[in-house]
Amino acid sequence: MNNNWDDYPSRKIGGGNPYRCCIFCERSATQLFGHLERHETYCLYRKAKEAMISGNKSEMLDVFLDIEDREDCYVLRTELYNQLRGEVSNDEES
Repeated sequence: MNNNWDDYPSRKIGGGNPYRCCIFCERSATQLFGHLERHETYCLYRKAKEAMISGNKSEMLDVFLDIEDREDCYVLRTELYNQLRGEVSNDEES
């Protein structure tokens, strides 16, 4: 399982700040530093990853439906979709 949680959807912080932040909880990359538990508890990225870790398909579906129409969440949405269908990515097979 992934121990470096830096694949969250992000956006530029702006205002001359060179860093990016999570689009869901708006915590900066320097605050998160690759740790899932540093995302806010309401963060959809964190909820999605925790649901995938636990295998809770009901929670996965809830998050999937929350982000279904967002163009900026393609990778996370695809990952959730594959988990819901029972498919395993190449990264998880090794």
